[in-house]
Amino acid sequence: MKKTFLMLATCLVAASGFAQKSLPSANVKTLQGQTINVQELGKTGKITVISFWATWCSPCKKELDAIKDYYPDWQEKYNMELVAISVDDARTAAKIPAMIEEKGWEYKAKGKK
Repeated sequence: MKKTFLMLATCLVAASGFAQKSLPSANVKTLQGQTINVQELGKTGKITVISFWATWCSPCKKELDAIKDYYPDWQEKYNMELVAISVDDARTAAKIPAMIEEKGWEYKAKGKK
C-alpha cells in the first residue's frame, strides 16, 4: 500500500506540472442520468483530479482503492475532489453503481455519454 501511495503521489506531483488551465469540452452522464460538460468540473474552485477507469480494468480499480484511504484528508487539507469517469461501454456500464457501492468509493462518478 505504501508503494502504491508513493507512486500515486509522485504521479500527481508530476501531473500538476502539466495541468491545463481549462478542460476540453465533452459531455458525460452522472450516475443519476444527468448530462454535464467536463469543462464544468474545473469550475468548482477546488483542485479537481479526473480519473478515467473501467469495471474491467484492474489497475484502475487498484488506483481508486488506494486513493480511498487518503481521500478524506486530501479533501480537507488540499480542497480537492476526485471525479471518476468510467469508460465502460453499454454492455459493462450496468456494473458501475454496484461496484462503486461495494468498493465504498465516495468520489464523484461519471460515465461517458
